[in-house]
Amino acid sequence: MADLHVEQQTLHVSGLVCFETVNADVIQVKKLLANNTIQFVDFAHLQQGDSTCIALMLEMLRQGGENLRFNHIPQSLLRLIKLSELETIFQLSPSL
Repeated sequence: MADLHVEQQTLHVSGLVCFETVNADVIQVKKLLANNTIQFVDFAHLQQGDSTCIALMLEMLRQGGENLRFNHIPQSLLRLIKLSELETIFQLSPSL
């Protein structure tokens, strides 16, 4: 399961996000977004994330609103986002 915590309007995601952990991660994200004002999501300390991490990011947008910004997305996730043509949804530059 990912380690999720909020600090200064930023939701920090670290550890592992994968198929086995994503359901628990979604529950935790919903609680954090409901109880905090979050503007940014920081993946600087994400150790591993697969396509389920993108599903978690989509859930974050649903819960937190389309103005939520993602920082320090690992290159492997950026490639998956580009392959899935989701750059505009995550408001990322198409030239990734």
